[in-house]
Order: sequence, then C-alpha cells, then structure tokens
Amino acid sequence: GGALEEVGRNAVLLVDPLSVDSITKKIRLIANSYDLREELSMAAIIQSKIYQWDKSADKIFKIIASGEDY
Repeated sequence: GGALEEVGRNAVLLVDPLSVDSITKKIRLIANSYDLREELSMAAIIQSKIYQWDKSADKIFKIIASGEDY
C-alpha cells in the first residue's frame, strides 16, 4: 500500500493510474452511485479530522526543535 491508501483509507477509490480502463470504471462507479458518493464523502470528513496540516506541521516543528534524531 502507498501513502494514498494509508491517508485515504475507506474514503477513496484507488485506481491504476496507468490504466484508462481502471480510471474509467471508478469514475462511472462514482457517477452512477449516490450511495457510494455519500459513503465516500462521510468517510472523507472523518479522515480529514485525522490528517490535518496544522497538526502535522506542529509535530514536525517539535521534532526539529528538539534536535533529536527520528
């Protein structure tokens, strides 16, 4: 799994970026399913609370300021 899988979890539909067929299928799936769009939207809201730029920046600043190796 990659970073998008980790951060997106169940709020994303993954595609093969090199496959037009894969991308087309997922776009059609989302376009034709109101329930799926709602499910992904709700999951995205939950995921957005976990991964926030200000929290990440604060953690990085604290690591840099501490001078410790991580």
